[in-house]
Order: sequence, then C-alpha cells, then structure tokens
Amino acid sequence: TGTGGYVDWRRVPEIPKGKVIRIGGRFDHVAFLPRDGQIPLTAKNAEVEVVMDDSTPDPKGVVTIRAEEGSVPPLGTRWLLPLREDADLDPDSPERDRAWTFAIHADSLEMPPWKGKQFVGDAFSHREESGLHRFTATVGEGSIEGSYHFENVDNVAELHAQWTDIPARYLIRHLNLPEVLDGPITGMIRYTIDYDDPGTLEGAGSFNIRDGRFSADVLAEHFQEQLQEDLAGLHAALAFSRFSADVTLEGDIVKAENVLLRLQGITLSGEGQFVTDGDMDFQLRASITPATARRIPALLRSFNIEGHRLTQSNI
Repeated sequence: TGTGGYVDWRRVPEIPKGKVIRIGGRFDHVAFLPRDGQIPLTAKNAEVEVVMDDSTPDPKGVVTIRAEEGSVPPLGTRWLLPLREDADLDPDSPERDRAWTFAIHADSLEMPPWKGKQFVGDAFSHREESGLHRFTATVGEGSIEGSYHFENVDNVAELHAQWTDIPARYLIRHLNLPEVLDGPITGMIRYTIDYDDPGTLEGAGSFNIRDGRFSADVLAEHFQEQLQEDLAGLHAALAFSRFSADVTLEGDIVKAENVLLRLQGITLSGEGQFVTDGDMDFQLRASITPATARRIPALLRSFNIEGHRLTQSNI
C-alpha cells in the first residue's frame, strides 16, 4: 500500500517508439525480486521512483529508493540483476537489454553480516556486470566506504573498502574467520574472488584495532588442551591496547606481516601465516615486563625475574 502515487508516460516523437515512463510513490513496504534472484531487496517507509527511458538507442532504467529501513542480500548473491519488464504491458516493444542504475538511501540498512545506518549507495546493473560504484555507511561508531564489482557470467567479485573505527566483528564475519576478538578497527582491504571457487580468493589489506578484547570462549575452544588449568585466569588477560598487521589473502591462506600486539605488560611482534581451519605458523618476538613475568610460572622457572626488575629491563 502507498500514498502519493503517480504514473507519467511521455512519448518522444523524434525516436521510433521512443518514450519515458516514470512511476513512483511512498510505500509502507516494498520488495524487489530481481531476475533469477532468490532473496528480495526490501524497503520500509520508502519513497520509490522507477524511470524507464527509451528516448535513446540504448534504453536505461533508474530506480531511486529513499527508505527508513532496508535490507539487501549479502554480497556474492544475485540482487542487482536487471529487473524484468512484463512484455504484456507493451506488446509492441519487445524486452530490451536495459542498463539499470540504483540510487539507494537508507536510514538503517542490513546486508548480512553487516548492519549500518545512513547508507548511501550508487549501484549499477548491466547484462554482464553489476555492483556498487560507491557506497558509504555508518557502522557502529565508525564509518565505511568503498566499491563493489560483480561479473554476472563468471561469478567473480572485486571489493575495495576502507573503514574507520567500525566493530571488528562485522569484518571477521564477512571473511568467515573465527570471531576471536572484537574492538574498533581501522583499515582497508581489496580482494577478488570467484564465488564458484573460494580457493581463488586473492587480496591484501591492513588493520589496526585499539582497546579491544579477545574472546575467552573461542580461545578456550581452540586451545583448551594447551591452557588446561590456566582457563580460570584467562579472562583477566584478554584486553589489549593495540593489535595491527598487514595481511595478504591467498585462497584459504592468510599471511600477516608487521604484526604488533600490545597487552598489559606484554608486547608481541612478528610475522607468519595461517590456513583457515588449518595450521598456523608464526615467528613471534615477545617483550615482557618483570611484573607480568612474575605471574607466569614458566618464566619464573626459566629467568632471573628479580635481576630484570632491578635493571628495569624486559624479558
């Protein structure tokens, strides 16, 4: 249901069968199901306008949506393919290869696993490709912007994005990595992937998380055998002031350089790589204050803690 609806049909006499059709209104709920799509793009309390422009040899379509709430399928699914036109509405004009653009504005928007506010996106859809020329949104207390390109035939996607102080959990979920930590993250990434073959993932980026915290549950699940009796005291050592690295993505391998992790009394640095759901291989250097070393039994047995304290030097 809607209000303020309108239809404007205008003939362009200088073009054979040329016309411009404009349809719009304000609707309480709208669902757009694109051709061959499985999940609709939905909008609530939305001003919608659809323009089909056949005034030039290359037909165009423009969809403008300004919504209070919106939801779109996750990246990698078909949600920006050309909208189907009903040939019965205009039997004299056979279906044409129309290039569509979408101007999307939403006060709040959900694109699993992302949730954001003040989303603005300039999208496009042609027969061969679709995507977002540019998008911006507020996520948590931070912001994100970027572009997304999807080749419809080959199912290949390319993403460029940069963000400031967004919750790290959204990025971790997007990359299908274990949710081992959270905190405000700043960084950038670019990657390409063939969704028919996840092993083709290739990209690079960097990140810096400040004043974050590791997940005790995830660490206990992965390292229960190694931690054993130390599980009870794990919660007190999970906060960190900084965690940063430069990363490279190659299939299911994540390579990291310039790794830096600062916890209370401990600084770790190094480089290495890990396989998703597989082996981890890192070269790490640790600098530990004497006060912190006193609370680690293995260090008490192996180092002269008091000597380091007197000389005010870390281990």
